[in-house]
Amino acid sequence: MKDSRNKAMADLRRTPQQERSRRSLDAILDATAELLAETDPATLTMSAIGTRAGVSKAAIYRYYPDRPAVIRALAERYLGPIAERLTAKAEGASGADAVDALIDGYYELFLDEPVVRSIWVTGFSYPEIGEYCLEFDRNLAVAIVDAVCTEPTAEQFRRGHVLVRSLRAVVELALQAGEAEGRAMIDDFKSVVRSGA
Repeated sequence: MKDSRNKAMADLRRTPQQERSRRSLDAILDATAELLAETDPATLTMSAIGTRAGVSKAAIYRYYPDRPAVIRALAERYLGPIAERLTAKAEGASGADAVDALIDGYYELFLDEPVVRSIWVTGFSYPEIGEYCLEFDRNLAVAIVDAVCTEPTAEQFRRGHVLVRSLRAVVELALQAGEAEGRAMIDDFKSVVRSGA
């Protein structure tokens, strides 16, 4: 968590020096996460974030130049630890079992952290956030290919990235279908991947 917080702070307009300022920054990100989980990301405003965080809109602008910068900082806060969690899930497994563990972990992250879904939905409206989300997917693709191949090729990495992007679409369908049907879709996807279809 500390590393992702440090990365998110690297893009700030200014770094908070006092504990009170750090608490305000945390409150801004916490409020953004809550609002993204509750409302349509397109309707999120800096005013709403400030009201929920208990800080002025001007205080937010002291740290972030705009709404995408706040959402990117939130993405960095969540996705860094999630990437570590996904990689840890696959450790100790190999081949198809490691791929299954990564697929399950990816699905579970959207179940466990609804704000991640909102970040993804919002992210692709803004190039700088979308690029961060794509980088997350690329890193997951590398983890999958490394789990399956001893000497991966560029083609295998490309296919791994296609697999992860397909997984994201399946996860979206699974989330809309409900828990039982969604889990069945994820299991079907794992079967397809295992069969090489």
